[in-house]
Amino acid sequence: MNTDEIRESRIIKIANKVISLKNAKTLASILWDIYQSGISESPYSSVSFSIKCSDNSSFESSKLSIFDENSIINSKKVEYIKMGFYDPKEYKNIYIGITHGNVDWQNEIEVKGKDSLWVNGVIARIKDVLDSVPPQNMFIKKYKLIINSLLALGIGIFIDYILSFFITPSKDPPSKLSIMLEDLYSRSPFFKYFFKYFFAMVVGYVIGLWPITELYSQLRNLWPSIEIQIGPEHTYIEKRRRKILISILVIGAGPLLVSVVYDIIKAFY
Repeated sequence: MNTDEIRESRIIKIANKVISLKNAKTLASILWDIYQSGISESPYSSVSFSIKCSDNSSFESSKLSIFDENSIINSKKVEYIKMGFYDPKEYKNIYIGITHGNVDWQNEIEVKGKDSLWVNGVIARIKDVLDSVPPQNMFIKKYKLIINSLLALGIGIFIDYILSFFITPSKDPPSKLSIMLEDLYSRSPFFKYFFKYFFAMVVGYVIGLWPITELYSQLRNLWPSIEIQIGPEHTYIEKRRRKILISILVIGAGPLLVSVVYDIIKAFY
């Protein structure tokens, strides 16, 4: 088989990145430089840049200036970026797709061509740019079990607090099990608080399974795999909500944390 008939294709997945206008322009510059350097030999080659925004407006251009600071796209919330280069003479093709959110299959880069050195060289240049892009904070995904357990604990403690208003202490003599537990607690207060929070967590998981799943999903959406931060600061919805969440945690979770720490100190001293 003639090696000219063989075309190589390389794909890079883009994930866990915060894309700024500067990052997008740097990626676009790679396509623009390739286009400019080969246009004399391949006059039918083309380069294109497409942008879609949250207000359903879209913009297309064959000029790098679409990513300038004073470009109209920098006045809107950008949700999708598409870049392309095509050289029909040399069968060279570059595709870059970047979508805001957790849609992994819509965030990738593909480079095709007959020249393996060219394909791998372009891939290397793109990888260098991606390595310089700020990473997305991954703690929500990394510590999923811990976060879900804390959510369950919070729900369980809340349920216990609500029930305390409706359940009155029994006037019957304590059972043997109650006596044994009280004796155990008096000897080792640690077990008292361990069982208290352990059962609160179990109750939270059993009763609050759906709320926990929904809450975790909402938390995960605050740190999307791809976060495009192009446009006015007030359009960065996830960034704004993260600030609100931190404020809520400081105000709401603070007393709970103090209570847990206090119980731990009591268990050992």
